[in-house]
Amino acid sequence: MTIYNATPDDSLWQEKWQTMRIRLMRKSPFFGTLALYLALEEDDQLHHFQVDARSMFVNPAHILQLDEPTLEFQFLHALLHIALQHPQRMGNRDAQRWEVACDIVVNGIIATHNDTLKAQRKATFRLPPDMLRDTALEQLCVEEIYQLLVKQPQRCQACSKEGPGENCLRRGGQAESQTTPWRKALESVRQVQRHQGDDPLAAFLDVAEAVGPQIPWRELLWHYLTPSASDFCQWDRRFVWQESYLEYLEDQRVTVAICVDTSGSISTSELSAMLEEVQAIGRCYPDLTILLWYADAALYGPWELDTSSPNIPAPVGGGGTDFRPFFQRVTSLTCPPAVVLYMTDGYGKFPAQTPSLPTIWLVPPGGARPKQFPFGQVIQQLN
Repeated sequence: MTIYNATPDDSLWQEKWQTMRIRLMRKSPFFGTLALYLALEEDDQLHHFQVDARSMFVNPAHILQLDEPTLEFQFLHALLHIALQHPQRMGNRDAQRWEVACDIVVNGIIATHNDTLKAQRKATFRLPPDMLRDTALEQLCVEEIYQLLVKQPQRCQACSKEGPGENCLRRGGQAESQTTPWRKALESVRQVQRHQGDDPLAAFLDVAEAVGPQIPWRELLWHYLTPSASDFCQWDRRFVWQESYLEYLEDQRVTVAICVDTSGSISTSELSAMLEEVQAIGRCYPDLTILLWYADAALYGPWELDTSSPNIPAPVGGGGTDFRPFFQRVTSLTCPPAVVLYMTDGYGKFPAQTPSLPTIWLVPPGGARPKQFPFGQVIQQLN
């Protein structure tokens, strides 16, 4: 490991840094413009770039050690980690595997854009010959790749080929107010490039995850939908006939029950927004089993949605609002869901007793206030 003890003249590394950013703007206006939103901080203890939710941390001495193509690639690599919100999406996952999953996405974006530049006979980036890349995975969102790495540890061997070292991503969740500027920056730059016919991120699902739905479903549902190594579901009924009651470790598809209010008090725009959030949940959790109901005073469904291509059935309803039929039905299921999500304005008849299942209420603007819900967690959408 190289230790950088020198204290370089600020003007030297800053000049090299600015020259690199000018080259980046000329090669790729998309990434060059995105870099304008970057906050840069010095850290003379680092041996490579690090990022958190909003800033890039650099060691000036390290920058002076790099040749121009390497500096350019490392900068672009770290920039995309910030733009795609990889540090704050890490949560409590294993940092090493998470970073490998993130690198697969980021390197795929850079390599694909490089191929586009080459086809257009424009200046390209020089990519490291040992750059981690997996074309079979790179267009998935990073959470999906991480789950595959957990299930197939052999695919994660690349993360240890250089031995233990500093991580590029700094762990730590960030408040929504801190991440919103990067979301807005990413989407605004993409809108401009899309109109110009050049959107380097268009093919990558991870970008949709970074821009995200209105509700941060991944963070909200993670607690309910992620079994830990000690979560046992129930008796394994396969051996009941032998009078053996064996617990089995939960390794099945996790189920969430969603009910959408289709009563007369829900406007067409509100209903459309609710169905968009249902699709967003499917994108966030591709291994999820979603059971969908519609409800006014009566109950319609369920439909099991295919999260890989969620074709949502046409809404049914239009009458009054009664929450009781849904909770009576869902609590009577043989295999109860991990969590219940009810999308409603909140004006209706509630069950007399609190259901045993964890419940989340998603309420559109103008809906009932949280104190009017007798149980569950209330999430109110903003205008």
